[in-house]
Amino acid sequence: MSIRLIKSLCRSELAEEIEGNLLEFRGEQNRSEDLFKKLKYWLQVVQYLRPSTLKRFKNTKKSSMFIFNPFKTIKTLAKQGASTFINVAGFTVGLVCVVFLYFYIKSELSVDQFHQDKDQIYRVLRIGTMNEEPYDIGVTSAPYAHALGDDYSNNIKAVCRAYKENGLVAFEDQRFYENGLLFADPNFFTFFSFPLIRGNREDVLTNPNSIVLSEDIALKYFGNEDPMGKVILVDTDIEFIVTGIMGKAPASSHLEFDMVMNIELFSGAPFYKNWWSNFMSTYVKIETPAEAEYLSSQFPDFVEKYFGNDNPVGPRMGMRLEPLADIYFDRDVQYDTVAHGNLSNIYILGIVALAILFIASFNYVNLSIAQSFKRAKEMALRKVLGGEKRRIILQILGESLTVLIFSAILSIGLIFIFKPMLANYFQLEFDMVWQDPNIYLFFVGLIGISLLISGLYPALLMASFDPNKILQDKKLKLGKNAWLRKSLVIAQFIISMVLIASTLIIGKQMSYIKNKDLGFDTGAVVKIEINNVAVRSQLESFKERLEQSPFVTSATLMSGEPGGFHDATIVSTMNDGQETDFRVRIAVSDEDYLST
Repeated sequence: MSIRLIKSLCRSELAEEIEGNLLEFRGEQNRSEDLFKKLKYWLQVVQYLRPSTLKRFKNTKKSSMFIFNPFKTIKTLAKQGASTFINVAGFTVGLVCVVFLYFYIKSELSVDQFHQDKDQIYRVLRIGTMNEEPYDIGVTSAPYAHALGDDYSNNIKAVCRAYKENGLVAFEDQRFYENGLLFADPNFFTFFSFPLIRGNREDVLTNPNSIVLSEDIALKYFGNEDPMGKVILVDTDIEFIVTGIMGKAPASSHLEFDMVMNIELFSGAPFYKNWWSNFMSTYVKIETPAEAEYLSSQFPDFVEKYFGNDNPVGPRMGMRLEPLADIYFDRDVQYDTVAHGNLSNIYILGIVALAILFIASFNYVNLSIAQSFKRAKEMALRKVLGGEKRRIILQILGESLTVLIFSAILSIGLIFIFKPMLANYFQLEFDMVWQDPNIYLFFVGLIGISLLISGLYPALLMASFDPNKILQDKKLKLGKNAWLRKSLVIAQFIISMVLIASTLIIGKQMSYIKNKDLGFDTGAVVKIEINNVAVRSQLESFKERLEQSPFVTSATLMSGEPGGFHDATIVSTMNDGQETDFRVRIAVSDEDYLST
């Protein structure tokens, strides 16, 4: 395309030389790893399109006066006053919303996409049954990884486990309770592609007491000191040596952590060897989907081999593989320990973004049609003076493009100003990566689509006016085309009403959720997570000390939390002489739970 452009616009005696230079430049760019190589190539093309290289196009006086002139266009738009202000304001607000939602949706859809072998990574899920209804379980026990790697070494390239935990982290006089501790196998940084800026991927977790920190955590504990080789304490008594520093990942991950430690630290613990002690995620790397499908077909034999008569739920327990790309949006997995997004919200926000864009475009079309009646004589005079229909169309499209470009510039400025406030208000966490060339392609596409939706019809309408009727002061009518304007007005109001009604309904639902009487004063009940080893070993004494406080009316101990995590067990009942098993959710508590 670029070569054809040069041949059509540049002088014939220069076109061949310019073509050779461009081909040589493109070859150099293709060999480089520069993210902006396409953009640089097109900038080089534009540089060759200067007055000294362009052909001399002949033009008549009658058509030259209708060539698009940006300064005249701005002057024309300024004369339209309120109409131009409303159009710019409408498009600016619309583009702010659309671009803000674009960054959020792109951030959500980019989760886990930065791993080099993302198409080969699967998570191992267990399948349980609750009253004859199957459900997926996100955690497995430690023995799964070694057994899978040994039994299916021809199909599985690598196995990796990860287990997220909380703990007290200390260095010298600094102590913080951290929620982002991750215990993983030594091959964690070769299995996944999390960036590592200090340390070697192959051996950074080889030592059982190795720890890798994120840049933020390293700065938090060590400031400007070099953290490499420093010793930090976890849970007051376990020493770890800093062997690596992680960089910021190019996208989010379903695994959220700030520190990574060797999971083999637990290898001597009894629970680590227990097949029923399920608390970690197990990942496998398989080269092809066909091999993954074959491996899945072998899982019944795997369960029978390692559980056999020890399987309390019999044939109701199974296994399956979940592709890495599906993990983040799979919210139906039970007992999961990883982060999840909501795919339905992505679709809804995408529809909202389109609706906002359509409202702004329809508003522009309606105002442009109304404005066209005022400009009818102007268009008629242009036609009488020899103005071609296509020139008038280009002029009107140029005015629409000017409004869109000005709105886009304003929207970018407003996004930088209001992004922190909007993200905080809607509780959304994402980064705006302006270095990504796709954002500029998105802007070009967005402006192009908006131009077609909002500018094409007004341009065709004004170009179609009959100058004889207009100059004879005859009343201008839309005639058969009136239905389009009416339809756009109706569509604009319908979309606006749907968005307003949806907002009001959702607001009432959220108010109901927040204010619903739960049978107790939510502001007077405090949940304390027992994350201290010393306190955990003396729970009854801790509870008694709490009850001695004049500020505590009552206290209770329980597993999980109301409305949160609960375990499950099987309850057997007799019905007409037959024993029936039911799998139920349970919470373990003391005698004061109900009264509290």
